[in-house]
Amino acid sequence: MSAPIRHTCPDIDKVISNINEAIKLLSAIPKMEDIELIKQYADYANDELYRLDDILEDLRSSNDALRNWGHDLEKQIEELENAVYELQNQSI
Repeated sequence: MSAPIRHTCPDIDKVISNINEAIKLLSAIPKMEDIELIKQYADYANDELYRLDDILEDLRSSNDALRNWGHDLEKQIEELENAVYELQNQSI
């Protein structure tokens, strides 16, 4: 049985990329004198950080699906172990 979700590493990579881009944009601001350019860079950084909300919510959903899948597998294993135990005891 395959996992119910896709790989989550690309989501994590997107978060890291957005954070790094925001840091790069904000780091450039102290060197600027043009207030309009400062506002533009701040807006770009804000956009990068704003996108994190959706990415992290997708990651949360994936994590929940994976956790539930793991719990279901754990229950199935327990049921199968009990069935094996019962079958072994019947043949004794």
